Amino acid sequence: MFCSNCGQEASGNFCSNCGAPLSKNSAPTQAVNFESAGEVIIWEGKPAGLKDKAKDQMNVNSTVYRLTNQRVIVGGGLLSKKQEEIELNKIKDFSVKQTLIEKTMGIGNVEIISIDPTSPKLTLGNVPDPFVVKDKIRAAMLEYKRQLNIQYREQL
Repeated sequence: MFCSNCGQEASGNFCSNCGAPLSKNSAPTQAVNFESAGEVIIWEGKPAGLKDKAKDQMNVNSTVYRLTNQRVIVGGGLLSKKQEEIELNKIKDFSVKQTLIEKTMGIGNVEIISIDPTSPKLTLGNVPDPFVVKDKIRAAMLEYKRQLNIQYREQL
């Protein structure tokens, strides 16, 4: 099960990362089918940090990050909806950026660089454990490209 507040794996009645109450009625996130047949959510989370926690108390922050076995999705919006996504087979590179304050809070930004002309760069901002999230995206990307039989050759 994943905490709906911070996106971390959790068990019991409360999240060990942020202390939010956990719902026992929700199924584990990994087992949920997402929109199309065969697409499964691997990870989902929300931005964290002082500014976002204040927004969450007022139910204003509606940004959600999702990693499926086929794509990375950033969605949200209070009055209107916006969704950006990158197919895993279009990912070219990653980077993680943390300020000193973000490092002490255990959050950071995960930037995904892609070959997609409409979304050449997608940023997951204020992600808890950004290096873990980057590694999950990388593993999912490598597996999806393996399934599609996509291979890279270095140009010299």
